[in-house]
Amino acid sequence: TGGINAEYGGAFKPRSSLSMWSITPHIFKRTVFLPKKIIQKKSRAISPLPSFRSTRIRFYAKHYSPIKPGSKIAKARQARDNIASSKRESRIEKRRGTPVELPDFVSSKRLASLLEVRTVDVLKVLIRMGEVPKSSEEYLDKDLVDIVVSSDEFGRIPVRSARSQLDRYPRPPPEDPSKLPPRPPIVCVMGHIDHGKTTLLDALRNSNRAAKEAGGITQRLGAFPVKLSSGEVITFLDTPGHEAFTKMRARGAEVTDIAVLVVAADDGTQEQTMEALDTILNAKLDLIIAINKIDKKNANPEKVKIQLNSQGVEIEEYGGQIPVVEISAKMGTNLAELQDLIITQAGLLDLRADPEGLADATVIEVHTDRFKGIVATVLVKCGTLKIGDYFVCGQTYGQVKKIFDWKGLPMKSSSIGIPIELSGFATSPAVGDMLLCVESESKMKAVFNYRTEAFNRREKETFLNN
Repeated sequence: TGGINAEYGGAFKPRSSLSMWSITPHIFKRTVFLPKKIIQKKSRAISPLPSFRSTRIRFYAKHYSPIKPGSKIAKARQARDNIASSKRESRIEKRRGTPVELPDFVSSKRLASLLEVRTVDVLKVLIRMGEVPKSSEEYLDKDLVDIVVSSDEFGRIPVRSARSQLDRYPRPPPEDPSKLPPRPPIVCVMGHIDHGKTTLLDALRNSNRAAKEAGGITQRLGAFPVKLSSGEVITFLDTPGHEAFTKMRARGAEVTDIAVLVVAADDGTQEQTMEALDTILNAKLDLIIAINKIDKKNANPEKVKIQLNSQGVEIEEYGGQIPVVEISAKMGTNLAELQDLIITQAGLLDLRADPEGLADATVIEVHTDRFKGIVATVLVKCGTLKIGDYFVCGQTYGQVKKIFDWKGLPMKSSSIGIPIELSGFATSPAVGDMLLCVESESKMKAVFNYRTEAFNRREKETFLNN
């Protein structure tokens, strides 16, 4: 290499520090690199190497120069893109109306492969629907996948694989709910800490729960029914007011029909008040504003209404549709008016459910009892839950051993919309899991094994993708 370096002005470096930028393209094509020496491939004379800067400028000018619109190259590329686009459209049209078998867990990239389209085509449909996945490897919801597959862009018929039929899914909505009996409304009470939320619930159920809790602050989510003098029943959910328990509050909103936002008349709207309001609006719940503590000397309900209106809450007094009631949970003022408002809103929603068949329920609260073992508070959405029923719940399973009402009294079966406690879980479920009853023990084991296998497969694929 020393002779070559001397002949061509020292352009070549030793192999240990040789970089591609130290050799011009026309020299690179005429040389062959071997472990110990460089052999010239052609015998004809080579012009001296140009400077590194001029070589770089020519290299970028050759490979990265912009194409002028209307030029031959631009027209050729446009024609090529048009041909590729027409081929893609023809392939989609050929497969329109044909079934496509879908696995249980599918990402947008995998879905594009099954539909034989580009990943960007699937992402465009998702973005237009308002669903923006974090990446093309993120798993999509089953209902969302079915909508994408059957959309106007693809027009395919989604078909679940045979193995997915082993799972147990919640019941679909009834075709004609008017034939079903009514169910109690489920009301979630939210608000800022120390705005009287728990005191309001104590007044409604005539129990001093706040005095039993640390500092009078609710420590966990609970549920209880209230029977009115008219015979109608309202189920209340008590959610924590701490900022750290925002996720628990959001889980409580997932199973509710109506939300009551408690605001203190002497304190006004606070940060947690607005967080609770955002949770309610995102869950698309019917909202009732309860201005509490009107019995205090410094109470100013009008100021609270102005604050809410400035935050975009359209209350009825200012021409909106959100009702407002002024109450005093401590003195029991206007509580009957609040209950009547809830019943009126529930009547407009026309809440109904089917009490027949296997039960579908939602886990509201989980704790471990010294004598009962793992105990979960659940709300039955449809069907009837009985002692001895087999069930699957998230990543666990079990058989109903005992059922208790909200007062701790034993029961033989449950009612729709009424919170109950039950024991018999193999392992602890997660709050928000769906508890789904099955026909037999063999069916329960088959569903659990299928879910375990699917969960492990999904975890493995996520690990490999990351």
